[in-house]
Amino acid sequence: MRKTLNTIPAYTWYAVPSGTLTFVNERYADYLGLAKDDPLRLGVEVDVPWHTHIQLVLPDDREATLKVVGATCNRTGTAGQAAFRIRNSEGEYRWFLSRLEPLRASDGTLLYWIGINLEIDDRKRAEEALRRNRPAFPSESENVRHFPEADFWPGIISGLPVIQESGTADNPHNTGGHWQDAG
Repeated sequence: MRKTLNTIPAYTWYAVPSGTLTFVNERYADYLGLAKDDPLRLGVEVDVPWHTHIQLVLPDDREATLKVVGATCNRTGTAGQAAFRIRNSEGEYRWFLSRLEPLRASDGTLLYWIGINLEIDDRKRAEEALRRNRPAFPSESENVRHFPEADFWPGIISGLPVIQESGTADNPHNTGGHWQDAG
């Protein structure tokens, strides 16, 4: 079944200008396994460095995530996105595409970051399966070697005109050894 935008799990969050998370929606809090009175569920600002939540990101993805969020977004105040795996309450990591946007006052002052994490785990797993199971495409020279003239039987590619050699005894379109459209 194909997922529509309404069925893709979306997790929203807010952060102060430094990037420190201050709120996650109920779906995200449940995914992370946060207690019902956790400050992130309540939108309470806590005095922690912005990157403390990076511990939820798979170690292999942390450097790239820190680069996008810390070095690009936090430094420049511009929007950004990154794909990474986040650990859930059972210790399993799932892929997310995270997009963050700055929310500014009328004078341009950065007030908050608003973010959304879209769960893309199914897509990432399908892409990986395709990469593992798809043979590499042969080069043009290999195509010629693998598909000699003898392999071009009439009608093998439906919907295209079929070219066959005429002038043989079993060919009803005998034109004296010339090529013709057999369609």
